[in-house]
Amino acid sequence: MLEVIAVLVILGILSAVAISRVSGLGASLYADADRLAADLRYAQSLSMINAFRAGEDNTVLISINADGWGFDDDGWRFADGEAQRSTSRGVSITGSDVAFKYPSGNVDSDADVNIKLQKGNTDIDVKVHGITGYVEVLR
Repeated sequence: MLEVIAVLVILGILSAVAISRVSGLGASLYADADRLAADLRYAQSLSMINAFRAGEDNTVLISINADGWGFDDDGWRFADGEAQRSTSRGVSITGSDVAFKYPSGNVDSDADVNIKLQKGNTDIDVKVHGITGYVEVLR
């Protein structure tokens, strides 16, 4: 009887470890999607509140590349002072750059922009609506 209880305890511990690893599999993907959406919203707000910057037009460009995303212009920074973001380990990102224009904050081309984040077999789309600039995470 004691051996059966010991085996059940060991199985319980192994199950708990396995469940925690499986449930955390997509956590970084969702975190990256939420962070990207927040950064896009921040860039949109920058384009709307800053009328002119050193005499230039106020289009704010977020570049999307294989390593992550960030401001194309060295003068812009996110709220934490960083200009570039990297995706979490194992998360890939594909999509077009997003340019928000002054004063409405809509996308420069007025066409919707879709950005895909993927980890394993799971993917999340972040969509920026062209006419309004609304940022949406599609899970």
